[in-house]
Amino acid sequence: MGDSFLSVLPFIGFVVMYLMNSYLTDYIRSHGILSTLFTRRLIYVVGSIVSTACMVSIGYAGCDWQIVIALLTIGLSFSSLIFAQLGPALVETAPNFIGLIYSIGNTFSNLAGIVAPATVTYFTSENEFSIDNWQKVFNMAAFFYASSTICFFVAFRNKPLHWAVNTRDSSLIDQYDSIETLS
Repeated sequence: MGDSFLSVLPFIGFVVMYLMNSYLTDYIRSHGILSTLFTRRLIYVVGSIVSTACMVSIGYAGCDWQIVIALLTIGLSFSSLIFAQLGPALVETAPNFIGLIYSIGNTFSNLAGIVAPATVTYFTSENEFSIDNWQKVFNMAAFFYASSTICFFVAFRNKPLHWAVNTRDSSLIDQYDSIETLS
């Protein structure tokens, strides 16, 4: 196997799992197996727990590259469950302000791309080959996965927030109430 295939393998897993998740979520909701709220929370939590476990495990995999690639692939694949639930959740929560909210969210998530290299440099500057230093990096990533899951689980409601809906047109709120009643 070439390095290029190994490099793209986690992203192939992400796309495949993302598409499978879409069908699974639609099936669960359309057949009334679980409510929309519970489905979104459950799938988000499963994706986060598996991704978090993989991040922590990578720190203990040592120099066994096959295990690291497998854990990265599994972790990134399951993180797609988080993204697949987050987008619709934002639309359901603030449909009239989705552009603004999504851009604010993207701003903060892109800040991680700036802060992450500096953080890795901070932890690995003395010895970049130290497994202990890399465990700190992966444990920090796991912490952010876990904390975002707690925030999503506590804060997410799949109904529009009162400030996000035009109060003169309550049909949107009625529409979400009827959807939740059916599922």
